[in-house]
Amino acid sequence: IPNGVKEIQSNAFKDCTSLNSIFIPISVEKIGEFAFINCNKNLVIYCEASKNSSGWDNKWNWNSKILVDRYTTLYNQISN
Repeated sequence: IPNGVKEIQSNAFKDCTSLNSIFIPISVEKIGEFAFINCNKNLVIYCEASKNSSGWDNKWNWNSKILVDRYTTLYNQISN
């Protein structure tokens, strides 16, 4: 997702089974519900912001895809 994008709409990537990874830039202020529902079961979502940013629907990652946010990355860098 290009930097500068402000919103990912509900069901935006629904059924995108060929999607293996995606990067959500810090510019994204809103993510609608079920944005990644029924995607590749091994999809990895990289978030520049925290995973629970204000404006992100509670069900945006309904299938609980693997999520790497800036805090996880920072923790892993400090721990290693």
